Amino acid sequence: MKVNRLGNYEDVKQVLDAALAAGGGSYKLETHGKAVHWRHRVYKFRKLFAAALGGGVSPYDKLTFPSIPKESSTVIIKLQQPEGIFTPASAAEDSTMAEALALAKRLSGDIV
Repeated sequence: MKVNRLGNYEDVKQVLDAALAAGGGSYKLETHGKAVHWRHRVYKFRKLFAAALGGGVSPYDKLTFPSIPKESSTVIIKLQQPEGIFTPASAAEDSTMAEALALAKRLSGDIV
């Protein structure tokens, strides 16, 4: 009976740590089957790591692993990045927020 412990996934952790430090990358294995198996081990590692944190947020949650094409033996590791363009609230909303903050400071005794 195989016991699932984080220590069984140290090789996976090393690659994921390197991918986090580099902002993503790839991991090439000998065969497509080994690449698929390694990718499955990544998901198991992340599940065990999150459980060890008590269900907290893990740095490994930022990594994604797209499907591996049948002709490939390389696992692509991507770092989730915002893809859209953020636009701040309108100027009217900004001035309302500034007024609210000024009022909060006055009420707390801070001079604005």
